[in-house]
Amino acid sequence: MLTNPYEFKSFFGYRNFVISSEEGEELVIANSIWVYMDAVKRIPTKITPEAAAPYEPLEPKLEMDYAPRKMKLPEGFTALDTLPVHPSQLDTNYHVNNCEYIRTAMYVAGIDKMPDELRAEYKKSAVLGDVFHPYIHRDEHTYIVDLRAEDGSSYATVEFIYKEIL
Repeated sequence: MLTNPYEFKSFFGYRNFVISSEEGEELVIANSIWVYMDAVKRIPTKITPEAAAPYEPLEPKLEMDYAPRKMKLPEGFTALDTLPVHPSQLDTNYHVNNCEYIRTAMYVAGIDKMPDELRAEYKKSAVLGDVFHPYIHRDEHTYIVDLRAEDGSSYATVEFIYKEIL
């Protein structure tokens, strides 16, 4: 696996990932956008030169299709059964691990086939005691699952894109 940071801007860090076979065939190409957080205040904060220094020199941005930073959600989501956050979903910071949002979205949508493309937008951390209120939108090529809090705010939105018609 190859992972390259390619840009820091304000409180965002941008990183490409490539997973290749032993023969060098690119199996997965991904882009990710990270937010630099003040761990005490728990708010985004500008990336300092000292924080960026370990990643220098930055690598070139990969040639690939880049989706917009924010997902544009369609109308017409359907509510699904709620799920409580389980202790096994937590990371070392006692928040739901990023991959657990994707697993939960796959579970509630009944997805058992890996998508051709996947997008995830993480909006706020779920913790033990929280309950996911999943909403789904489906069309012929996509499933979009929005994992919401009781107040309707979103923890994470996950989009599964398939080239073939579902």
